[in-house]
Amino acid sequence: MERRLVTLILVNLASIMERADEALLPAVYDQVGKAFGVSPSALGTLTFIRALVQALASPLAAYLTLRHNRIMVIAGGAVAWAIATAAVGSCTAYWQAVIAKAFNGIGLAIVVPAIQSIVADYHKDSERGLGFGFLHGAGQFGTLIGGIFATLMAGQVLGNLAGWRFAFYFVAFVSLLLGGAIYMFAQDVQPPTLMVSVSEEPLINRDGSLKPANQHRQLQELWKGTRKVLKVRTFQVIVAQGLAGQIPWQAISFATLWLELMGFKRIDAAISVGLLSVGNMLGSVFGGWVGDFSAQLSPNAGRILCAQFSALIGIPLSGILLLGLPQVSAPAWAYGFVLFLMGFLMSWNSPATNWPIFSEIVPTHLHTTVFAIDSMIEKSLAAAGAPLVGILAERLFGYASQKGTSGSDLDNANAIAKGLFSLMTIPFFLCFLVINLLYFTYPRDRDRVKKASPEVH
Repeated sequence: MERRLVTLILVNLASIMERADEALLPAVYDQVGKAFGVSPSALGTLTFIRALVQALASPLAAYLTLRHNRIMVIAGGAVAWAIATAAVGSCTAYWQAVIAKAFNGIGLAIVVPAIQSIVADYHKDSERGLGFGFLHGAGQFGTLIGGIFATLMAGQVLGNLAGWRFAFYFVAFVSLLLGGAIYMFAQDVQPPTLMVSVSEEPLINRDGSLKPANQHRQLQELWKGTRKVLKVRTFQVIVAQGLAGQIPWQAISFATLWLELMGFKRIDAAISVGLLSVGNMLGSVFGGWVGDFSAQLSPNAGRILCAQFSALIGIPLSGILLLGLPQVSAPAWAYGFVLFLMGFLMSWNSPATNWPIFSEIVPTHLHTTVFAIDSMIEKSLAAAGAPLVGILAERLFGYASQKGTSGSDLDNANAIAKGLFSLMTIPFFLCFLVINLLYFTYPRDRDRVKKASPEVH
């Protein structure tokens, strides 16, 4: 029990640092844009490149867990993303940042699916929502501290070092320390996947060494597991809704820049956007608990209803935030309050529904694979959300990169608001519609796995 608790604490800390790392760049868009002389669409492209590489590299997690325990994979990934994050802080040109963020995405890709599968294996079906809620909430806490820390450091100068660069160096250092702690103190409860491979015969010995003449079968095993996951109807539905549902969360990365352009002080913008993460953090845990409770009341529909509510509520809340509040007279706390509500109510989908269901519709040895493939497909397309906001703001709604008259900042804020509204309300509604299909697929896929492996559940 003690080792289990230590492991869960460490993997949740890894989730905190992973999301803190992702939050650094959006929080300092203004300073990075000035340092490199680039526009919002170029800044969004940096986030897009990291997210796209992270998504496409996600199957690396499943491949590495074929031969290595997941603790080694997580620790190695933390070290890899830390090195890349430090490299971003050292960049002097935009093209250098592009390369560094791409490598940063690879390190993050290795870690996330392995963490999710460990949390899935450490919890029973009846408590997975809460377990994933804490994991998702930990990630939101990372977004909170990473975003606020970077925003506050952005305007500082430490000696000859720009504050935004120091923020990248500091997060990299902490990530390195965490990777070492995970390697020394955490423990995996499952053997490497090849010990319980998709084929009938294990491909590795009990000591972890690969059996002779079986090296070439690693990719075959990975492909077999991937095909099994891709054929699950419930997986297909969740991925389809996620393609739309992820876009608003990518797009909202421009919230800090939007508030600053409306005239809010940097500290007020940081606190307001931070309240989104606070709401997300608390809402993740609450939503995970609601998912577990709803599943007990209605095993076939409870978790699905949670996801539909969470998606649908985002539409009116986005309208209030972006179009309803007065831009000149509304105080910062009003924006912060709406952002908090958005975070609290729109965060239920993953902890209450998607992640627990993923854990139920495939055998245990495919848990890393199902999370990795989901990340690859969903995030590779949803990553387009961030640059799309910049593109829509510039080309459709009149954002001007160069400051001219005194009213140009407010005009630019209006342009970004319209872009954000378009990329939040439409995807949320599509997400709500697609989720309906789970009522038909989920009970059948869940029961099929339970019959095949009743002892796991």
